[in-house]
Amino acid sequence: YFLPFKINHKYTIVNCWCHKNNSEHFAYKGQLWKYLIENSHNVDINTVFIGDFNDNAIWDDEDCWWNMTNNNTTLNQHGLYSSYHLFSKESFGKESEPTFFLYRHEDRPYHIDYAYAAPQNQLNFKILNQDVFLKYSDHLPIMLEIKD
Repeated sequence: YFLPFKINHKYTIVNCWCHKNNSEHFAYKGQLWKYLIENSHNVDINTVFIGDFNDNAIWDDEDCWWNMTNNNTTLNQHGLYSSYHLFSKESFGKESEPTFFLYRHEDRPYHIDYAYAAPQNQLNFKILNQDVFLKYSDHLPIMLEIKD
């Protein structure tokens, strides 16, 4: 699911929830790739993608052109960069801070939630405290502060 909306007539925020559907071919990561292909004319440096991408470079399949690395490259071509990676300077697939715990098990951490925006529009990014939020969801909230 993708829910775009405008803020202050400047930014288009695209909330993302990539999830398994009936089409195995585009499950999870393929949904983002397809959205980017079909809506590339609406994506510019004032677009922000944020949410559950349900993907990480550790699961890249070289035979799949819609893997996380390729989705990242496509977003970069539009001038949009992962906030977490921009601020942490960590490599994709090497994230030290998880955003998700499979079945809420702390020994099953993954980084699968992202915020993408133009670097010049990003002020701050954080993943909220797992001790507080893990009792409510297997995902931790992520927050991106953008310039007004």
